[in-house]
Amino acid sequence: LLMQIDRPKAALIEYSKIEEEETPSPTLLSRKAKCHLALDETKKALELVDSGVELYPEFALLWVTKGQVHERMGNVNAATIAYKVAHDLNPFNPEVQEALIKGYTAQGNEKMATRHRRYATILKTGGAVTQGDLK
Repeated sequence: LLMQIDRPKAALIEYSKIEEEETPSPTLLSRKAKCHLALDETKKALELVDSGVELYPEFALLWVTKGQVHERMGNVNAATIAYKVAHDLNPFNPEVQEALIKGYTAQGNEKMATRHRRYATILKTGGAVTQGDLK
């Protein structure tokens, strides 16, 4: 709730009160990383998501967060790779589709950008598009 009202430092304090087990929660790692990202502490955010994806490579939210961190750092290629992994794990996330469109466009890969524009259109319309709309 604190992140929703733009209070990342307060959220981070509350997250630090959570008793961690031996292996940290992937959701908590992602949320802590987002707090650090909101506080412009990109190095700490990247450390958290890197440790998270090492422990939980199948957890899409960590890859999304990793993409956001790299995007903030200006690492378009690394961000696109992270978003691609997130897409492979969960292709139904519109935020990931938009990030891939942006990343592939920045890389000059219009073929992949067009592909993800189609996916984004399908997600936005619930699939209620004609073949002509997807071209």
